[in-house]
Amino acid sequence: MTEQPSPDNGYPPPQPPSGHDGYPPLPASPGYEYASAPQTPPDYGYPPQPAPPGYGYASAPPPAPPGYGHVPPQPAPHDSGYPTQTPPHYASPHQPPPGSGYPPQSVPPGHGYPPPGSGYPPPQPPPGYPYPGQYPQPFYGYPQPPAPVPPKPKQTLPISKREYHEFYRTPSYRAWKPWVGIVVLVVGTVIAMLVLSIPLIVYGVSVLGLDPMREEFMLKIMETPWGFLGNNLINAASIPVAMFSGWLLFRQRPRWLTSIVGKFRWRWFGKAFSISLVFCLVAVGVDIAISLDQLSSLRLSADTLPMALVILITTPFQCAGEEYSERGVLNRFVGSLFPSRRVGLVIAAIVSSAVFALLHSAADPWLNAYYFTFGILSCVLVWRTGGLEASIALHIANNFTAEMLLPFSDLAGLFDRSAGVGSPLILIQVAFTTGATLVILWQARRSSLPMASAPGASEIVSEVPEELPAAAFASPASADENDRQTE
Repeated sequence: MTEQPSPDNGYPPPQPPSGHDGYPPLPASPGYEYASAPQTPPDYGYPPQPAPPGYGYASAPPPAPPGYGHVPPQPAPHDSGYPTQTPPHYASPHQPPPGSGYPPQSVPPGHGYPPPGSGYPPPQPPPGYPYPGQYPQPFYGYPQPPAPVPPKPKQTLPISKREYHEFYRTPSYRAWKPWVGIVVLVVGTVIAMLVLSIPLIVYGVSVLGLDPMREEFMLKIMETPWGFLGNNLINAASIPVAMFSGWLLFRQRPRWLTSIVGKFRWRWFGKAFSISLVFCLVAVGVDIAISLDQLSSLRLSADTLPMALVILITTPFQCAGEEYSERGVLNRFVGSLFPSRRVGLVIAAIVSSAVFALLHSAADPWLNAYYFTFGILSCVLVWRTGGLEASIALHIANNFTAEMLLPFSDLAGLFDRSAGVGSPLILIQVAFTTGATLVILWQARRSSLPMASAPGASEIVSEVPEELPAAAFASPASADENDRQTE
């Protein structure tokens, strides 16, 4: 088959292939003439350096660094028909190509060929990790679960608003705790009484020469200043016994037994004492005016000064001991037994007032009525003011005024509370005590004293994470509404 001539279209006919790749050799640019053999890099002032592997230098590649294995040989470049070219050397980027006519330039630090024998730098590990072979890596084992967090102790303070008599109704409340607390209170009081009675027995036998087997043995001792001192100290010992009983069962610090705000409010105590003292002095004045014959028996004796000192120093502690014991911890033990706030208040006031009257060992109905009424009025003060300060103030003022003539009187029959000793005149004292209570309650309302508090709620709110609403945990108002619905 004959080859057809190409049409005359103005283009030159196709040329036969030249060389084995079919393309003619390209002319070299001036200054970049190709050579058939590798060219030696010009001397720039540095000693000859080995060529990096894979770039066609005649010298053998440098040995690989220890620990990184052998660098595999690089394949020869494809025979593309071009003349063999020499790869650019590792001179400064500011150096002109060879043959360009520029004089040799100085190489800045950090440029040029790498140090002899270094080759390419090995791959570096990420920052913060040890170099390979630097030291053996420890085996940390399998991941362990986080350590368990110990449970937090249950809240011992009310987290919803509670009044004084129900202050033991906390998250840690259990129905058996008030009963055990009453037993601890009774046992502690008996132990304190027995321990403090030992010096009185020794005094009665060795000093007074009394027969301990006689029925009136202790009564005769109580008719002396030292017996009166022992009686006051036994009552004062009820303060630590009451505080210990409440702490042992409900883990509340003793300061919370004083008031629902956790402290003794001295300013409020002074105000309540001033009001009570005025009413009690008026009551004593009325009683003296009715029976003026008792003034004729007043006299100075050897017991006047000791008795006056005992009254002034120990009577406040004796009164406080009875308040902490009856209106304090016993009132709370009984009041916390009932879920209903009002039921607990009424029953706690009746029980604590009855115990207060029984402890006075009075056989006269008028005296028992007076002691019971005094206990009820004191419970009302504690409930309305949220603490024992007002009841302690009223008790101290009452006892101070009732005992103000004892240092000048005959102490015989001091603790005689047998039937017939009392009379309807005791109602005068009851009336003035009630008047003092009403005025104190009026002042408490004016002073805006709190009747209930929830000190445990603030601790729970402080533990709530920021992303959770604190109102979901502290809601004293809703708890109060639930309490009122149960009443």
